[in-house]
Amino acid sequence: MKAEEVIHQFRRKIFERSEFTVPNVFFFGDKNRTESDIIEVTKTGYLVEYEVKTSRADFLADRRKSKWQFYKFHYDKAPKFFYYILPKGIAEPVELPDFAGLIEYEVYDTDIVFCTVKKPVQLNRMKATEEDKYFLLKKLYYKSIGEVFNPEYHKN
Repeated sequence: MKAEEVIHQFRRKIFERSEFTVPNVFFFGDKNRTESDIIEVTKTGYLVEYEVKTSRADFLADRRKSKWQFYKFHYDKAPKFFYYILPKGIAEPVELPDFAGLIEYEVYDTDIVFCTVKKPVQLNRMKATEEDKYFLLKKLYYKSIGEVFNPEYHKN
């Protein structure tokens, strides 16, 4: 199953508990922002990042990114929580960065079942500012407009 479908299904799953979610957006980090597969703004105003991987090779390549070192030392520029969303069995919790949570998924026909295997460590206590929310909602708006006028449009 493609990452886009996993992202879509997971956003549907967390819809009711979220203020809103935004797929495939550059937001966290410093000047060299990295793309988040999903950013959730919770109803309590916190930011949660989800990184979707569909294969072990994809997961291992992601582990080499500097983003993880950045999050360890710059909590002020990180989400409250960070999760990997991986197919069941492709990684062990000990292979994740210390702070990362793990949600595994299994595909049954056209349905995906998600299960939290490891809870994440809290990276910071800051809530999303109104400016953060505006920035993310604007990205979501432009993505939706792009999808309406151009079905091939999927990125920023």
